[in-house]
Amino acid sequence: MAKMRMNSSSSSKTTTSKWIISLLFCCLCIIYSIHGATFKSSATPSLNRKVYGFGSNANGQLSQKDYSSPSLVDSLKSSTVSLQCIQQLDDGSSSGVRVFMVVSGGGVNGGDALYGFGSSNGVNYLLGLNTTQSFKTPQLIGSYSSAIRSLACGAEHVLFVLNNTARDVYGFGNNNYEQLGYGFSSLSVPTLLPNAALQNINVDKVFAVYYSSFVTEDTTNNLYGWGDNTFAMMGFIGSQIIISNITLLSGPQTGNKYTSVKKVVGYGRSLFVLTTNGQVFASGSNDQGVLGVNSTTFQIPTPTLLAGVTAPVLDISIYRQGVLATTNDGSVYYWGNNDMNALCTTQTPMSSILPVKIDASQFTPALTQNIVQISLSYQHAMLLAQDQQTIYVCGDNSEGQLGISPFVSTVNGAKFSNNTTPASKSVASILTAATKNSFVLTTDGKLYTMGTISGSGDTVYYTSPSLLKNIPTSVQLEHVYTSAGFVFATEHDTGRTWAWGKNRSPYNFINPIMNIDQFTPRVIPELNGVNVTFISIGYGVVSSTTHSTVLFLSNDTLSVYAMGSNAFGQFGNNNKTNSIQLIPTRNQYENGTVIIDSINCGAIHTVMRAKRKSYTVDQYDLFVMGGNSRGQIGLFNFDDIRTTPLRTSQQNIKQVTTGEFHTITVNIETRGGGGSGVKTYITKPYAAGDNSYGQIGLNALQQVSSFREVGNLEQTSNGVFYNITQIDAVYTGGRSTFILTANGTYVTGDNTYGQLGFDPSVNGTKFIVPVLNPNLPSNIIKIAISRPTGGHVAILTSNGAVYVMGQNDKGQLGLGHTNNVFSPTLLSVPNNEQVIDVSTGDDFTLIITGNKPCPGDCNYKGVCNYVSGFCSCASGFTGYDCNLFDCVDPKCNGHGTCDTSIGICKCDSAYSGISCERRKCPNDCNGNGMCNTKDGVCTCFAGFTSKVDCSTPDRAGISVFDWRSFVTLVVIALSVVMLVVKRM
Repeated sequence: MAKMRMNSSSSSKTTTSKWIISLLFCCLCIIYSIHGATFKSSATPSLNRKVYGFGSNANGQLSQKDYSSPSLVDSLKSSTVSLQCIQQLDDGSSSGVRVFMVVSGGGVNGGDALYGFGSSNGVNYLLGLNTTQSFKTPQLIGSYSSAIRSLACGAEHVLFVLNNTARDVYGFGNNNYEQLGYGFSSLSVPTLLPNAALQNINVDKVFAVYYSSFVTEDTTNNLYGWGDNTFAMMGFIGSQIIISNITLLSGPQTGNKYTSVKKVVGYGRSLFVLTTNGQVFASGSNDQGVLGVNSTTFQIPTPTLLAGVTAPVLDISIYRQGVLATTNDGSVYYWGNNDMNALCTTQTPMSSILPVKIDASQFTPALTQNIVQISLSYQHAMLLAQDQQTIYVCGDNSEGQLGISPFVSTVNGAKFSNNTTPASKSVASILTAATKNSFVLTTDGKLYTMGTISGSGDTVYYTSPSLLKNIPTSVQLEHVYTSAGFVFATEHDTGRTWAWGKNRSPYNFINPIMNIDQFTPRVIPELNGVNVTFISIGYGVVSSTTHSTVLFLSNDTLSVYAMGSNAFGQFGNNNKTNSIQLIPTRNQYENGTVIIDSINCGAIHTVMRAKRKSYTVDQYDLFVMGGNSRGQIGLFNFDDIRTTPLRTSQQNIKQVTTGEFHTITVNIETRGGGGSGVKTYITKPYAAGDNSYGQIGLNALQQVSSFREVGNLEQTSNGVFYNITQIDAVYTGGRSTFILTANGTYVTGDNTYGQLGFDPSVNGTKFIVPVLNPNLPSNIIKIAISRPTGGHVAILTSNGAVYVMGQNDKGQLGLGHTNNVFSPTLLSVPNNEQVIDVSTGDDFTLIITGNKPCPGDCNYKGVCNYVSGFCSCASGFTGYDCNLFDCVDPKCNGHGTCDTSIGICKCDSAYSGISCERRKCPNDCNGNGMCNTKDGVCTCFAGFTSKVDCSTPDRAGISVFDWRSFVTLVVIALSVVMLVVKRM
């Protein structure tokens, strides 16, 4: 009988098991029916990527034009320019260079206007604008009702004559040698020259040499001069240094005077007069034999005919002690000193007191026509041929000032450039500048520029978003990364890497084969085939030495490509060197067993969020390498890690980020979970390193060499963040930090320019402990802090808007002005396009607009945010592409892990339930009782007793699975179904 009862018990148990299996199958069917419902997603929009920039373009980082080729001067592109002249000193510095031009029809009633730009040298008269401000773009100086007939530039003064009946002569600038008239020191604006003698001369042309002034008379073509006569350059012998009155100059032509003057040129106190019949007369200083009269006499007071040149001279140009001249028989001559390699020849002698014909072999290709115009400047020259289209170039091209293509840094001899003349144009005049610039004026009145951007006359600072024009239209960029004048960007999908901007030795890693800024984006060839997912740029100065490191993270998560400075071992490749690595090289750590999630570098240190392949848990730790001069890698000391990455005690890292000399981590920590308690996860920020501006928020301006909780230097229970248990993200750079929390965004550090969103005059220039800024937007997905300076900030929100604040001296906030801004201000983006990425360099900002598709278009189980590229999954789904099943409680109450393949928690051994919310009883009470899932204690059914697991029957013959057991199991199964349905 007992045996029969036991068989009955087994049968009952089997039947019950079948019922349970059936119920669970129904549960799965219900789950599948809900999970399997199609989520209707909108059609994926096209990428439609554009890149805009604002702020400084001094190194071509805004990629507007290629300044190694002729580019229209922006502010004059709709104007007609007729004349141009230049003031420049002999050292090639920008402090002495000013360029002036006449705009035809730009004046009053259709008359002409005078424009100019350049250095004011701190005085108010050199630019004719009555201001000490310097200008990098042409400014309107004067507007006239008549045309300007002639324009001339001395060293520090300007002359021009109007084409009116009176032939009025105006001037401005320095009057130290009375070159503008008698009785005053300077003229700060264009002024009709107060010289009575000029009123009696029907002026044809004006000329200016150093501190001297000249005019020719229209009918007689006589030459008059006044001003500086040092070294008797005007032909007046004696002690008369200054010629105050306008004086008819003596000359060797008819009547012992000049009667057919074409041009007056000179440099310093050396003077040349070119006549219409091709003769050249020289006088004044003859240092280095610069006058070309076959004499070593230091001073030639009497105008003397140029020696050794028999053919008529067409043009002549001088700079310092070097001279070029061209004749009507197709010859070009040089004399004086050729120490600057600008005299279009490599032949000997390098210096000569007698004009030397440049050998035909120096011209590439051979010269077949006359050169009609020459412009010689500091270390480079241009020669315009008779057809007004052919230009030969010579000398230095380090800034692209010769416009030659393909680029070469120096042209030895004279080389024809098929790129210097603008396409389909004829050239009216050429002008070379000591700032390593050149200007080409075409016959249709358009002014082109090339060379150094800051001296080009073109826009250097863009105060509003401007489309980057040199990015190929077929290229769809995904992310952009900026630093001190240079830019890196990755392409959508392929991760191909582009770069442009500053490319100067020793960090000319954008294009190592040359040492010139790269105005056009260039693919980094060594990274072809590498899908780069993230780029970190480190930049800083240590002991007066600049260090810049660029790290590229590959999508294989095992490889980091590095270039730049490795002086402190910041590559982590056990190969510290003071040599600059200009080509990215691949690095893997611990023989390729370290999986890298993210990498960031400061000025001289590198940190990684990474884990070893051998880890059995999904936990990332902190790895560090490089310089530790300020404790920035948090090892309780200041010793560098110059070998391979060191895994620190900072574990379970959610995020790590760096500033110049500090590091901040966000750590995942647990609370509770003991006994019957629920384990919870919190996130806390920790920091180490430099804190001189309060950038790591330790409530004290002191550096620390170990990681301390941000806002809580003493690590007590009353820190700023002690009660904040959810740190969403931290952004730091320069000397400022932003901490995104569930309670809002906190800021700390440098606020000199209002970059923290507070008025520095009211709230101070430093915050040494994090402070909540309620004015910042709530839907932040990225904060870009300018590197390396940290002076301005751009905030990207989830709806594609950008807010800016901080330093704005170069228009880097893109708000149309250059005033600093102390509160987050919405950026006006062209066409109201949505922004998907933003990056801030030292004094410029770049944004990418368009759409960022989500992986798999969220598999129709979620909604894509086309700004962040992240899916918002429908209830019940998870994963970056919503292709995984979510658990009711993704954290499984801290007692298990979510199995996203089925959407059910895998519980720890002591817990059960769909969300691991149930504490297990020993042996599940052996089916002979009910488990109290709160404390894991069995309540035995009638007939069974046990203090632990209901394993002992208290009388024979009682079935293990009575009706109460069955009902209990049914209730449990149904509760599972109801719980799943409820969360759907």
